[in-house]
Amino acid sequence: EKSRFQLFGDTINVASRMESTGEKNMIQVSQDTADLLTSAGKGHWLVPRDNPVSAKGKGLVETYWLQPNKRRPSMNTASMRLSVEGSNDGYG
Repeated sequence: EKSRFQLFGDTINVASRMESTGEKNMIQVSQDTADLLTSAGKGHWLVPRDNPVSAKGKGLVETYWLQPNKRRPSMNTASMRLSVEGSNDGYG
């Protein structure tokens, strides 16, 4: 039994810490998973946790909440924001 933990120690340790610091009905993912999602164009699904998770032997580990229903900001919203922020109407 000990050899399994030595072989998979890092993965099990991080998974255990993530499980013990998780929240009900929330999906928590590691930095590696967040990187994969970001490279697949799904970075808008990720919300960084307020505090890093402390994992034995690794120190503080950044994790994220996964919210796949979170939509990417639309171009219309971004355009409107730019036009309002960039307007020069003489009031300031």
